[in-house]
Amino acid sequence: MKLSEQNSVRHFTTSACIVEGDKVLLVYHKKHKQWLPVGGHIEDNETPVQAIKREVKEEAGLDIEIIESTNHAKIYPTAEILPAPCGISLHSVGDHQHMDMRYIGRIKGSKNLNGTEECKWFTVDEIRNLDNCPEEIKDFAKDAIQIVKKVKQ
Repeated sequence: MKLSEQNSVRHFTTSACIVEGDKVLLVYHKKHKQWLPVGGHIEDNETPVQAIKREVKEEAGLDIEIIESTNHAKIYPTAEILPAPCGISLHSVGDHQHMDMRYIGRIKGSKNLNGTEECKWFTVDEIRNLDNCPEEIKDFAKDAIQIVKKVKQ
């Protein structure tokens, strides 16, 4: 049975591959003992973009901008079209699931890592060789670098 067909408690989360040149920032998640993109739960009254910017600031001490995958974000008199995530991941986390809105970002301002969590920059080859990084995260990181390269051109 697919995860989406299971009757489960679901939490809305957001994460981002932050790209700098040919590297991606990952955070070591102590509870799961894995290297993952920076991210966390979307709090009440937050948009997914507000949540990921807050999480990156808290965990890594960085300000970021979101790389829009669709370029449809606009403001109208009666609505705001928010930047779309580049993907939405549904995965099990113990006794519940996370519905994770995934973004790609790049640093705005200072590049000094001074957040609350252990963060590290990795190349795609280094990520590929990590035993404690899920395969879908390895693919996400590789894709994120390629997308940012295309945006810069």
